[in-house]
Amino acid sequence: LLLAGFLVGELLLYLFVKAVRQDILYWMPLGMLAALAQRICAKVVTDFTALAQTRHAYELGGAYWLFNLCLTPMSSLYLASRYLASNT
Repeated sequence: LLLAGFLVGELLLYLFVKAVRQDILYWMPLGMLAALAQRICAKVVTDFTALAQTRHAYELGGAYWLFNLCLTPMSSLYLASRYLASNT
């Protein structure tokens, strides 16, 4: 439950940043639903692979990519420590 909450929270933070920057719509002429699906897919792929191509401004952007690159291992260690503490 903690992991799912964290992943959803991180995804909502990403979508909030994209909405504030007025960058939700993708560069291709797609509808809002397709643009959201593409943004979510790019974020999930970047979370698990650290794909360098998503540093482009039309994808995650350099600053958020770096933030995501630092956040992923720190959150993994935190969640693992919480999991181990709850099982002892």
